[in-house]
Amino acid sequence: MARYIMNKKIFLVILSILLVVVFISISRPRVYKKKTKAIADRLPFKKEGIPTPRLVPARPEDYGMVVFEQSSQPPGEAQINALIHKKMQDIKTRFPEEVLSKVGERIKEDAQKTKEKLAQIDEAIIKCRQILKDEPYNEEARNRLQNLLILKSIAQELPER
Repeated sequence: MARYIMNKKIFLVILSILLVVVFISISRPRVYKKKTKAIADRLPFKKEGIPTPRLVPARPEDYGMVVFEQSSQPPGEAQINALIHKKMQDIKTRFPEEVLSKVGERIKEDAQKTKEKLAQIDEAIIKCRQILKDEPYNEEARNRLQNLLILKSIAQELPER
């Protein structure tokens, strides 16, 4: 019987030591060998020097895009005005007058506000032309100038309200 009690005490001592070791290993903070990346390295944003591919639809006309052939100079104001005028005439012949009047009601704007926006567009066109004069191969300025000329042409083509 004494031997049984002695074995029981040894077993309890070993079990308590084992539990202490497990408790210490669980409660002790872990030291990671692998250093985690900074949050900026994990975000999916554009990094400098890495060009992002542009998505180009197979038929841009299907998405209502006006397509210009690639050239060294952006199309002139007269070319854009003629193109937009032609497109607006096509739209006017395709849709009934009731639909066009509903659309016209939706886009009503104060005349003064429209003049201010046109003035801003004109200023931006002048800036883009100056940039292209200094840097003729600046694609961003060329695209911006083209978009601004299209906006100006559309604004001039819309009926006065």
